[in-house]
Amino acid sequence: MADHHRGECLGCRVRALHLMRIRHSYGPPVAASGSPLFPFTGGTLPVGATLTRASTGWYFDSAGVLQSAANDVARFTYDPATLALQGLLVEPARTNSIRNNTMVGASAPSTLPTNWIITQNAGLTTAVVGTGSASGLDYIDIRFSGTPSATLYRVALEASNGIAALSGQTWTESAYIAIANGGLTNITLVNFTMVERTAGGASVAFRGAADYKASLSSSFYRASFVQTLAGGGTVAFVSPEFSFGLTVGLAVDVTFRIALPPMEQGSGASSPIKTTSAAVARAADVLTLALADGTYNIDITRASGVTNVVGAVVSGGAYTVPTDLSPLQSVAAKRTA
Repeated sequence: MADHHRGECLGCRVRALHLMRIRHSYGPPVAASGSPLFPFTGGTLPVGATLTRASTGWYFDSAGVLQSAANDVARFTYDPATLALQGLLVEPARTNSIRNNTMVGASAPSTLPTNWIITQNAGLTTAVVGTGSASGLDYIDIRFSGTPSATLYRVALEASNGIAALSGQTWTESAYIAIANGGLTNITLVNFTMVERTAGGASVAFRGAADYKASLSSSFYRASFVQTLAGGGTVAFVSPEFSFGLTVGLAVDVTFRIALPPMEQGSGASSPIKTTSAAVARAADVLTLALADGTYNIDITRASGVTNVVGAVVSGGAYTVPTDLSPLQSVAAKRTA
């Protein structure tokens, strides 16, 4: 009888171990350290991870082409130049306040996209060569030629009263830029500028980005400019501009290709947001990881190779990943209590 009871006990243990293995097989992968590990380089969400987003979003596919993802679809993005997988996009909510960044209304030889305005032509001839799309990036080719009579050319990418803003806000202006024809001879710098304006349109502050002329080639380069507005209490609007420097009397001839410029309130450029006639918002990505309740150090490894360590107290069996550290390569959760 004693042997019979011992056999039943051993059988219980075997069944318990079997159930534990089944449960483990349906949980997140485990790192060598024994910590739950969530990898984001396989093109699909790992077990234990869920993502929601209440809007469409954009990402680059494995061929480097910009694609749209429907609501709640995870975006695994690639470097459009190297085609290397960068990981999962987990971004905050953003709005592109440039109402037309897909070149609607532009036509040769001289009609700029709707809402775009030349604010300082420096005596140059401006010609719209054409519009198109390359790898999903809507662009315009604009030729600037002649002998300048001033030292700066500026084209506003939105009307002077098109983007409401306040002093103290942080904004990011960006675009994909390439040299479609000609060259940069006698061009002293290429950058973005932001003009802070009053409700009546008067300029109260004019700020420019660092020169990115040396980064330009026939391939697209994504340039960006982050600026905290500091024009004071009369600031009511901000105007994003593309600009380049000149030397009076020295001739230039260059065709710039400008693609999908956004103007976003926030620090740093996010994934592209296409617009045609109005500002467009992208909802935040909400990435949730299934974790047992407790205190953790969360190791978040990004596409740059940098790992950020975030302390977290998990309750309710779920942890929400921050939206300012993507693209994500992996997340490891190390329990501390």
